[in-house]
Amino acid sequence: MRTEPVPLTVERVAPSDVRRGLGRLLAPAGEPAAESSRVRAFERYLRGGSFDWEFWRAKRGDRDAALLLAMRLGGRTGVVMIPHPAPELDPAAQVELLSAWRRRYPADAFYYTQALIEPEATAQQEILASAGYRRLTRLEYLERDARYPWVDRPEADGLSWVSYAEAGDALFAPTIAATYRDSRDCPELSTLRPIEAAIAGHKSAGAHDPRLWEAALIGDAPAGVLLLASVGASDALEVVYMGVVPEFRRRGVGGLLLRRALEHARRERNRRLTLVVDARNDPARRLYRAFGFMMFAARDAYIRVDAASGRQSSS
Repeated sequence: MRTEPVPLTVERVAPSDVRRGLGRLLAPAGEPAAESSRVRAFERYLRGGSFDWEFWRAKRGDRDAALLLAMRLGGRTGVVMIPHPAPELDPAAQVELLSAWRRRYPADAFYYTQALIEPEATAQQEILASAGYRRLTRLEYLERDARYPWVDRPEADGLSWVSYAEAGDALFAPTIAATYRDSRDCPELSTLRPIEAAIAGHKSAGAHDPRLWEAALIGDAPAGVLLLASVGASDALEVVYMGVVPEFRRRGVGGLLLRRALEHARRERNRRLTLVVDARNDPARRLYRAFGFMMFAARDAYIRVDAASGRQSSS
């Protein structure tokens, strides 16, 4: 007699079980669970973040077959995390869990949803592809000490700085939009959501402090933007976004922005400055190397484009 498969049940992870679930979700490939210190740090990040998050699981009987952490960031952007495959987990259940979570929301709830996975995680790549995600690019995570080697504060004729606290969207929206033109950092994303949504997304990346968002002006003309944020309870200051207006490229403005970022890091008593760069962006990578940044991690970015952007997912 053929045995009927145990049906799949999708449910929210109970608050009392979140820490154990995060241990499995964050576990390195081949390991049963992540180190407890990493789990506690990530839990603090989730609970202290300026975004909503949900932890889901799919079960067959009393056994977890799939896990999913979903974060809903500002600007109608989603981020999903899935575990490395393990004998007790089911790739087909993981695909179904990703799809079941997305079905909970209207078609226009997100402009896009993204996932970041280790470059060699081929099983996760296959799961994401089956759920309608496509590879966007490789991202390199860089950092350097805020003080050594020493970098002087930015100086240039006619240079001035205006904070978001002073100018708001009236200055920053058109300037950020201008820096997106012909950018080599994830250019595929620039047309997927309006600039207001992009700004909301940047605000949800870390603790938003309008004093740490600045526009660089050369004379009276906006030349670039620098968006900084504290990284949880760590000792790092993150470059959430920096960009140069096309008319000011190849004129040293990128270096001025980095000098300003390091100046802020020292002033805010941060020990490290971190940033992320698209691996295809060779000019930016050369600039960061010249300023002493070193890569400490890499992730492949996968994206699912949703109906809100006017385009459909590839699934």
